[in-house]
Amino acid sequence: MDVSGEMFAWTLGTFIVMGFLLTKLAWKPILQGLDEREQTVRDSVENAEKIQVELASIDGQRTEIISAADGKAKDIVERARRAGKEAERVLKEKAKEDATILMENADRQIRTARDKAAADLKRESVDMALELAGKLIGETMDDKRHRVLTDKLISEM
Repeated sequence: MDVSGEMFAWTLGTFIVMGFLLTKLAWKPILQGLDEREQTVRDSVENAEKIQVELASIDGQRTEIISAADGKAKDIVERARRAGKEAERVLKEKAKEDATILMENADRQIRTARDKAAADLKRESVDMALELAGKLIGETMDDKRHRVLTDKLISEM
């Protein structure tokens, strides 16, 4: 194989022309496409990192909101429990007061009935004593004298 100068020159010229044409027509668009692709990948990675940071922030906010809601729910339950106990206490006091009032009224009614029964018993005793005394004495008293004497005896007792 013999290397001829002419063939070398033509090969070299063709290589240079083809290199120039490939650089202008193929390499620049290919490199430009690769650069654009690289930039798209970088932007996607940056967006993914931003989204990851935002998700972490949202997760923190979500945790805070859930914690606050849990605290409020516990507070509401505790207030309801205290209100229930207070209502129970008030109802018990009211029931005790009502029972006391009923007992006092019953005592008052019993005393009134007892006093009336005692007065009736006294009156009947006096009436019986007067009848008995009248029979013994042999005189009958009229109703007016009978009442005067009964009232006098009752007041003395």
